[in-house]
Amino acid sequence: MRQGLASKQIYFKQQIRMLSAVSPLNTLERGYSIATDHETGHVLSKSKSVVVGQQVNVKLQQGELVCQVQETKHD
Repeated sequence: MRQGLASKQIYFKQQIRMLSAVSPLNTLERGYSIATDHETGHVLSKSKSVVVGQQVNVKLQQGELVCQVQETKHD
């Protein structure tokens, strides 16, 4: 029974590490930011999805910025 419990504990610790690796909060700690549409809160992944003058939120490791788009550049 103890061996089974120890095995489950190892499994759960591995799962926690895997979840932590993809956590948005850990991404922020590595210096990245997450930009979202100010109105809808949807995550922005393409510069084409915003227009000049639009407000966006940028979440940082500590705090958040409310920004207004001045220019967009597309690949």
